[in-house]
Amino acid sequence: MKKIYSLFIFAGMLSLTYCSSKKEGQEVANEFYTALKAQEYEKAVGLCHENALNITPKDQWLDILKQAQDRLGSIKSFTQKSWNVNIENGNSTVSLTFDVIYEKGNMKEDLILYKKAGEKNMKVLGYNYKQQ
Repeated sequence: MKKIYSLFIFAGMLSLTYCSSKKEGQEVANEFYTALKAQEYEKAVGLCHENALNITPKDQWLDILKQAQDRLGSIKSFTQKSWNVNIENGNSTVSLTFDVIYEKGNMKEDLILYKKAGEKNMKVLGYNYKQQ
């Protein structure tokens, strides 16, 4: 009987961890897209994880973030369509897919958020977009 209770407790804790990671990822994603919608690119880049900035320098991130709006106009709305959470060795990765509506077209955008074990906040690790 103790083993069954332990299994339920473990499953409950795991579920809470996944839910809290998903919620934190969604909050950061909302901040990110709110900044993009307001064309506050510096603020959006400020939400990037140091690993992302080590691979792609800040000025390139700024260019990438501006490209879509330069081509398609400003963001009108963004809607989350899917999500995935992966937790390994205390490191959390949240992948979110959004449909983003611009003035002159739509994009499917993937946002990858990451929080290394021991870090306080989840941050943007990757951003990909594809015109629909």
